[in-house]
Amino acid sequence: MKRRRVLSLLRAFAMLTVIIITLITEAGFTAATSQPKLRNVAFRRAAWHSSAANYDNTGQLVTDGIIGVLSNEVIDYTGTSVSNPTYGQMVPGIVNSEWISASGGEEWVYLDFGGNTSLQNVRVYWGANYATAYEIQISNDARTWKTVARAAGASDSVTDTTVDVPECRYLRILCMTSSGPNYIIREIEAMGDNEVKYALAPQPAPESDGSLRLTGGNWRIQRASLVNADGTVLSWAGYDDSDWLPATVPGTAFVSYLNAGAVPHPYYDDWQFQASDIFFTANFWYRNSFDIPESQQGERVYLNFDAINWKADVWFNGQLLRNNLSGYTNSIEGAFIRAKFDVSALVNYGGRNYLAVLIHRNKTPGLVTTQGLAEGPLPNGGELGQDNPTIHAAVGWDWLPTIRGRDIGIYNDVTVTFGGTLQLEDAWMETDLDIKETSANISAKNLALGKTVKGLGTQGPAGLAYVNDNDENSQWIAEDIDGAGFTVDLGDVTAIKSLQLVWGTEAGGAAAAAEDRHPAKFKVQVSDDGLVWRNFDSYAGGEV
Repeated sequence: MKRRRVLSLLRAFAMLTVIIITLITEAGFTAATSQPKLRNVAFRRAAWHSSAANYDNTGQLVTDGIIGVLSNEVIDYTGTSVSNPTYGQMVPGIVNSEWISASGGEEWVYLDFGGNTSLQNVRVYWGANYATAYEIQISNDARTWKTVARAAGASDSVTDTTVDVPECRYLRILCMTSSGPNYIIREIEAMGDNEVKYALAPQPAPESDGSLRLTGGNWRIQRASLVNADGTVLSWAGYDDSDWLPATVPGTAFVSYLNAGAVPHPYYDDWQFQASDIFFTANFWYRNSFDIPESQQGERVYLNFDAINWKADVWFNGQLLRNNLSGYTNSIEGAFIRAKFDVSALVNYGGRNYLAVLIHRNKTPGLVTTQGLAEGPLPNGGELGQDNPTIHAAVGWDWLPTIRGRDIGIYNDVTVTFGGTLQLEDAWMETDLDIKETSANISAKNLALGKTVKGLGTQGPAGLAYVNDNDENSQWIAEDIDGAGFTVDLGDVTAIKSLQLVWGTEAGGAAAAAEDRHPAKFKVQVSDDGLVWRNFDSYAGGEV
């Protein structure tokens, strides 16, 4: 109710202002009109594309705020792991920050502003290939689109179009015809206003023992290619990180962008393809600031990292925290590695302390894999395994698609703890149980062994004897037709306690692909007379 009163007062004041300005104008003075402060509401907002020419130049890059070179490195796709020693590694190469469509026909890219948004101008930064005709469209559901303007681009130029949009949620650039084989959009700026804000929760209060859990609060993240300062500067007062993204810690670099609404959620549809692989396959800076109470003076102060990926260099209050393990260069090396730094001599008690962490991307991120109904599963792991310990499955495993960035980041807890000089850590206890062993003989009988086996349908008897010969080195190879199967006559009506099927390999003894050597679906049926059958159960294909 209080908010409504305030709004009413503001409206009344606005009306009064208009009256006063009108009177002054009529008296012979020039009236000044105020406009709402416009900003680029498209900056770091999730974008979807209709197609992309590759895994790197996706729709995400039209809102990243970068015009020009995005990366001086690329993943080496040339040759094979046998012929090319840098296969799957990062090597010199240029990737520009731009969306490149897969065709020059009708293509589009649309943005989600995250809430109701007013628009006044839409700027499209075109590359070498541009739309000779395109439409600017708006929507509130990303399904039904309304055209608010039509325009034409030009090579390596900016098209600035005035629009009058009081409210929308989504903006789409619908490209109709191209000057070349595709469309290249380097950036989209939407000048307008909304009330969409993203901020982290406050840092939690200290634990009962005084320890600090560094999550929320002032964490920020930025792609390292956009940062000109070093760790000494970043871990000290005075550095302006206002244009950095609020960082989710614990969480990967990708998760920070996801939570901020900067990329589509990869759990839905095939949206992992909407995020740029090269954007996240890069080094990232994290920055944080927090207070350490004056009351902790006299205690040893420890900065703890439960896990990062892949490697990290850590600065605290202007000082690099070095790895005390022989042979290690970085402050922390390898995923799953815990780190504990004694920062007692560096602490600003009763005041602000600054932390900067440079997360290093994998040396060998490996190739992007595509899993789907058409492609099937696999391959597993690949070249990323050269960087172990790392999160090996992040490059793709079975049906898991390649995760953009390969899960680099500060993905586990960061804490500040206090204690004395002597500490007991990583205690290990071995339980010695007074076990009284008992044993029992349990007999089981293979009821199918040696029984009569018959093939179903048109299948002949070849190999049917192998079905129940109790020899896993022999196998029955069914015809590749629906309805293939067999029956086993157990001789008498009897209770079956369990059923085990051991799948074989392809003909000729060659190792079969995991999804090819057993049916997509099969049934197990039982009968008392061989005439009337009832389903015992039905299973999806797989090893049983």
